[in-house]
Amino acid sequence: MDYCKLVKDIISSLVTNPDDLKIELVEESNTKIVYVTANNLDTARLIGRGGNNANDIRECVSVASKLNNERVLVKFNSFDENK
Repeated sequence: MDYCKLVKDIISSLVTNPDDLKIELVEESNTKIVYVTANNLDTARLIGRGGNNANDIRECVSVASKLNNERVLVKFNSFDENK
Protein backbone atom coordinates (compact mmCIF):
# COMPACT_ATOMS: atom_id res chain seq x y z
CA MET A 1 0.00 0.00 0.00
CA ASP A 2 1.16 3.53 -0.74
CA TYR A 3 1.15 5.09 2.74
CA CYS A 4 2.61 8.38 1.48
CA LYS A 5 -0.34 8.86 -0.86
CA LEU A 6 -2.77 7.92 1.92
CA VAL A 7 -1.26 10.49 4.29
CA LYS A 8 -1.16 13.17 1.58
CA ASP A 9 -4.83 12.55 0.72
CA ILE A 10 -5.78 12.91 4.39
CA ILE A 11 -3.77 16.02 5.20
CA SER A 12 -3.78 18.05 1.98
CA SER A 13 -7.07 19.73 2.89
CA LEU A 14 -5.79 20.65 6.37
CA VAL A 15 -2.78 22.68 5.29
CA THR A 16 -2.63 26.14 3.71
CA ASN A 17 0.41 25.35 1.53
CA PRO A 18 0.04 21.81 0.17
CA ASP A 19 2.93 22.43 -2.23
CA ASP A 20 5.28 22.83 0.76
CA LEU A 21 4.46 19.36 2.08
CA LYS A 22 7.18 16.77 1.98
CA ILE A 23 6.14 13.22 2.72
CA GLU A 24 8.63 10.39 2.69
CA LEU A 25 8.63 6.75 3.72
CA VAL A 26 11.59 5.20 5.53
CA GLU A 27 11.75 1.49 6.23
CA GLU A 28 13.54 0.30 9.36
CA SER A 29 13.68 -3.43 10.14
CA ASN A 30 9.98 -4.38 10.51
CA THR A 31 8.59 -0.84 10.76
CA LYS A 32 7.77 1.77 8.15
CA ILE A 33 7.89 5.42 9.18
CA VAL A 34 6.08 8.14 7.25
CA TYR A 35 7.75 11.51 7.83
CA VAL A 36 5.54 14.52 7.19
CA THR A 37 7.42 17.80 6.87
CA ALA A 38 5.57 21.10 6.53
CA ASN A 39 6.09 24.74 7.49
CA ASN A 40 5.59 25.71 11.14
CA LEU A 41 2.02 26.94 10.77
CA ASP A 42 0.86 23.89 8.82
CA THR A 43 2.62 21.52 11.21
CA ALA A 44 0.73 23.12 14.08
CA ARG A 45 -2.53 22.56 12.18
CA LEU A 46 -1.63 18.95 11.45
CA ILE A 47 -0.85 18.22 15.08
CA GLY A 48 -3.89 20.11 16.36
CA ARG A 49 -4.87 21.15 19.83
CA GLY A 50 -3.71 18.50 22.26
CA GLY A 51 -2.44 16.37 19.36
CA ASN A 52 -5.95 15.37 18.33
CA ASN A 53 -5.41 15.78 14.58
CA ALA A 54 -2.09 13.94 14.68
CA ASN A 55 -3.65 11.07 16.61
CA ASP A 56 -6.52 10.83 14.13
CA ILE A 57 -4.11 10.76 11.18
CA ARG A 58 -2.03 8.09 12.89
CA GLU A 59 -5.17 6.04 13.61
CA CYS A 60 -6.21 6.06 9.92
CA VAL A 61 -2.73 4.94 8.85
CA SER A 62 -2.66 2.33 11.60
CA VAL A 63 -5.93 0.78 10.44
CA ALA A 64 -4.68 0.63 6.84
CA SER A 65 -1.37 -0.89 7.91
CA LYS A 66 -3.01 -3.55 10.05
CA LEU A 67 -5.04 -4.68 7.03
CA ASN A 68 -1.68 -5.42 5.37
CA ASN A 69 -0.06 -6.90 8.51
CA GLU A 70 2.46 -4.05 8.66
CA ARG A 71 3.56 -1.57 11.29
CA VAL A 72 3.55 2.04 10.12
CA LEU A 73 4.28 5.12 12.21
CA VAL A 74 3.63 8.76 11.29
CA LYS A 75 6.02 11.47 12.50
CA PHE A 76 5.69 15.22 12.00
CA ASN A 77 8.54 17.66 11.33
CA SER A 78 8.45 21.37 10.63
CA PHE A 79 10.63 23.96 8.99
CA ASP A 80 10.72 27.73 9.21
CA GLU A 81 9.66 29.12 5.83
CA ASN A 82 11.40 32.44 6.54
CA LYS A 83 14.87 30.91 6.51
